[in-house]
Amino acid sequence: MRLFNGCVDFCIVLPVCLLLSIHHLSAADGGADINPNDDGIRQAGMVTPTPLDKLIALNMHLGKKVNWKQVAKAYKSYMDVGDFKDENVMLPVLMGMRMSDGVIAVQARDVEVLNAAAADIEVIAKLLGVGDGQLMKAKKVRVFANKSQWNRVFMELGFLQNDVLGAMAKEGGSDRRAILLAAGWIQGVHIISGVVKENYSADTSGLLREPLLVRQMIKDLEVLRENKRKDVVVVEMLAVLKKLAVIIDVPINSGIAGDKIKEMHDLTSNFSELVLKEKR
Repeated sequence: MRLFNGCVDFCIVLPVCLLLSIHHLSAADGGADINPNDDGIRQAGMVTPTPLDKLIALNMHLGKKVNWKQVAKAYKSYMDVGDFKDENVMLPVLMGMRMSDGVIAVQARDVEVLNAAAADIEVIAKLLGVGDGQLMKAKKVRVFANKSQWNRVFMELGFLQNDVLGAMAKEGGSDRRAILLAAGWIQGVHIISGVVKENYSADTSGLLREPLLVRQMIKDLEVLRENKRKDVVVVEMLAVLKKLAVIIDVPINSGIAGDKIKEMHDLTSNFSELVLKEKR
């Protein structure tokens, strides 16, 4: 698996699924080098975020300093998806969060956390109208995790994400898709900023630099239908993204200050707390 040039600024060019790997992207591009620092690439259209690439890059920077299993354990069972029924906002938000949780479980090779995330994803997806045939992939995620076939886990989790986004792209679903993607990115920032905060360096902090991606997510949320745009969770999500946009808008190959990384972690933590209190 070949990493982008230093992984200092990350992007996914093909808008196919939240969990598309760098390896697959390189193959799709014929193996040519892609510079993620080229902002022109991002301007070609909406890019989709994935924390896994950042986790790989963090491993390169930090070696064995990070106990990923310990990190992942915090994301095993911190929510009860049975408390939520709102298809417009809350379920898409939870789906985005649990997808990012699934990625950290893959990074940690933690079967328990991955199974918990996959089970929640399946429940949420059913509530959002995703068909049983598509949800077979959620079952496959758990099967391959229990066999420690992590490459297949990653693949099936990506397929599942693609199916969920595809279902949301149907009539009336574009708003929910935008909410899901933003929530998933915020959760990924929450996880990764926590790791960077505890192992700070300018190089690792630079992995959180994604200004164009954040601006696009802000634009997508600002054009939601009025009932969703005025929802308290979406209002807070938009506010968090706008604050994060300022923090991460640093020059290419530059680091983000340590106090700003802490601020990012606090902002995303507060957002998660708000979401979990909104039982509707």
